[in-house]
Amino acid sequence: KRGKYLGYNVINIMDKKIKAQTIMKLKISPFNKKMNTSFHEMQDDMLVDESTANNAHRVQYINDHLLKSNKDSSGDVSINSLLPRRVELYFYLWRVNHIDTVAQSFSVTINISATWVEDDPQSNFAITDDQEKKEPWDLSDFAWNPQLRFLNILEEDDFVNEEWFRVQPLTEPLKNTKTTITKQKWYDQYRETNEPVKVTQYMRKKITLSEAFELHNFPFDLQALHLNIGTSWDCTKVLLTFNKDQPSAMDPNPLDSQEWDLHSPRLIAYDMDWQKDDLPLLSNSSQSITGARYSRAYIALNAMRKPEYYVWNIYVMLFILGTLSFTVFGVDVEEVGDRLSNMLTLVLALVAFKLVLAQALPSISYLTMLDTYTLGSMMLMFFLSVFTSLLPRVGLDMDQLLFADKFICILSAILWGLINLWFVGKAIILSQKRARAIDEINDKFAKYKQMRGKSALLGYKPLRVQA
Repeated sequence: KRGKYLGYNVINIMDKKIKAQTIMKLKISPFNKKMNTSFHEMQDDMLVDESTANNAHRVQYINDHLLKSNKDSSGDVSINSLLPRRVELYFYLWRVNHIDTVAQSFSVTINISATWVEDDPQSNFAITDDQEKKEPWDLSDFAWNPQLRFLNILEEDDFVNEEWFRVQPLTEPLKNTKTTITKQKWYDQYRETNEPVKVTQYMRKKITLSEAFELHNFPFDLQALHLNIGTSWDCTKVLLTFNKDQPSAMDPNPLDSQEWDLHSPRLIAYDMDWQKDDLPLLSNSSQSITGARYSRAYIALNAMRKPEYYVWNIYVMLFILGTLSFTVFGVDVEEVGDRLSNMLTLVLALVAFKLVLAQALPSISYLTMLDTYTLGSMMLMFFLSVFTSLLPRVGLDMDQLLFADKFICILSAILWGLINLWFVGKAIILSQKRARAIDEINDKFAKYKQMRGKSALLGYKPLRVQA
C-alpha cells in the first residue's frame, strides 16, 4: 500500500521484511497544530521527497507515523509500546584532547550511556548458574542492546575503552546507585514477578572524529564539533534522544588551548533542540540496501576560535605591507626601476605570508575572510606595480604625469581604506554574532540541565498482558 507519510513519501511497509524501493513525490499537509510548538510551520501544496527534506519533515514523519500509533487515550506517548523502543542518551565530556583545523578532526575523552526499558527481563536476561549471579552485568547478559556507534569516528584508543552495565527499577534516577539491581537481587526478588526494569549501558571512550569545518569566517569562526550517534536498529525499532532525568554535563575545563574556547554543547534529537538545516535526524532510505531509515542524535560541541593570533601575526603584518606599498609615491615618478624594486620586494613578502596562512588551513574550494583580505592586498600591489611601470610611457608631460601620479595615489589610498574598513567592520559584526549565538546556546543548555524528572522512561505504563 502507498501512504502519505508527512515529510516523506515512501512505500508503506506492511510486511517488515519488505523495505522501500522507490521514493515518490506526494503532497504533504501542514503541521498538526497540536504538535510541539517548536516545530516549524510548513506551507500547503509543498512537494517534498527525501532528497529535499529537512528536519522539520523528518520530525513530523517520526511524530505522525512512528509515534502516532503509540499514543494512549490521554495523548501521551507510551514508551513501552512494541515499536519503536526509546533509547535515552547521557554523556559526560571529560576532555577535548585536540582540535585540528588542517586535518578537519578533533579528539575527545567521553563517558556516554544509553538507557532503555527491558519489558520482559525473564525472557531477555541470560542468568543460568550461581557463578554468573555473583558477577557484574555484562553485554552477554542481555538479549537486546541498542548497538550504538559513532558515525564519524576516525580512530579509537583501545587503552581508553571501557564498558559496564547497570539495572535499576524504572522509577529510580540514574544517579541513585543505591538502587542498583544486581544479578543475585534480580534472581531472588524480580525474576518471578518479571517486573520491567531500566537497563543502562555505560561506555568510556577516547576517540578521534571527523568534522567538516566551516571556514568562511576564519579566523572569527564558530565551529560545531559533532559527535554523530547512530544505532544498527532502524527507526521502526529504536529512536534516539537524550536523557532528561539526568542531564548530560561536561568538565568545567575540558579544553586547555591557546586557540579555542569551548562552550556549552547543543543536544540535537527529534524531541530536542533541532533546527531545519541541522544534520539529518533520520538517514535516507537510499543509504541502505534494504531501504531502512535510522534514527540519529548529535552532540554538537561549540568551539569558538580565538582570533588574536591571526590578527596580530597576519592581519597587522598584511596591513603594514599594504600600507608600505604607498612609499613608491615617494620615489620620483620617472625612476621606474626603483619603484618596481620596492614593489616586488613587498609582493614577495606578501606571498610568503600567504604561504604561511595556507599551512594553517585545509585545502578548501572557497575563500576565507582572511584569504579575501590577503587577495585584496595583493591586487592593490599588482595595480600599483602596473601603474608604476606604464605611466611614464603614455606620453604625458611632467605636469600631467605628476597629476596622474597624485590621482592614482589618492584613489589607491581610498580603495585600501575601504578594504580595511570592510575587514574591521566584518570582524566586529562576526564577534558580536558569535557572542549572541554562544549566549543562546548556553541558555538552552542551562534550561536542559533543569529538566530533571522529565524522562519518558519514568512515565512507563506496563501494557503487557499477564498470563
